[in-house]
Amino acid sequence: NAPVQKGELPGAKIGKQWRFDATEIQRWFTTRAQQQQELPDDI
Repeated sequence: NAPVQKGELPGAKIGKQWRFDATEIQRWFTTRAQQQQELPDDI
């Protein structure tokens, strides 16, 4: 089954159940954190 997204979290939908892989979620959080750090912090 190809990975799909529910909201922003990576996961795979199997039937009506969402299955999330811990490695994929960790990679997603790491990528998201790095992207947020690159943003200018203008308040």
